[in-house]
Amino acid sequence: MVMDKGGDFEGTKKFAEGMQKSLPKGWQIRDVQHEPTNVPMTGSSKLKITIKLSDESTVYAYAHVVSGKRTYMLMCYSADPTEPRQFTEFVRSFALISPDANSTTTLPDLSGIFILWAIWGAIVDSRYKSRGGVRPSRNEKIGVLSAIGLCIATMVVLGILGASGALLGHMTILFTTLIFCLWEFARWRIRRQNPIVKHCIGEAMHG
Repeated sequence: MVMDKGGDFEGTKKFAEGMQKSLPKGWQIRDVQHEPTNVPMTGSSKLKITIKLSDESTVYAYAHVVSGKRTYMLMCYSADPTEPRQFTEFVRSFALISPDANSTTTLPDLSGIFILWAIWGAIVDSRYKSRGGVRPSRNEKIGVLSAIGLCIATMVVLGILGASGALLGHMTILFTTLIFCLWEFARWRIRRQNPIVKHCIGEAMHG
């Protein structure tokens, strides 16, 4: 089941009240057990619902809930008092094409501001060097190239481990912004420590 209503799990009492309304007449929820689980993914919830049928027999409903902007619920009914292995394996196979798209975490995107600041810094630094300012040392260049190489290696490893294209795209932007901004910050410190001093040379005129 996919529900457009998202958010975190609201508790067993509220869940039982909502589920009771959808059950056939004569079915009564007797107990709801809840525990957090990493199946099918981190942050999921696992439920075991005990239901008394109209003929006094008992059936169990097993559910795994994935919360986020949308709520995904996988459920089965069974007379077995333990979760059926086949259902557990089915739940393990569940995956979202883009997990990030279902995240409820919303952080302000400040990358644009930092990039504009770094671009401005690059322009200032170019003028600084053209006027005779201190240029990047060989070690500084090797350091930034090493950082770029480390980021590329990280992306390759994540790709091998099965990271989604959306995640790799976000991380590429993050790494690029981070390295660019840190480099320009380092260059700002160099300019601050080594300012270009303007000398005024006056000539004395003798009559």
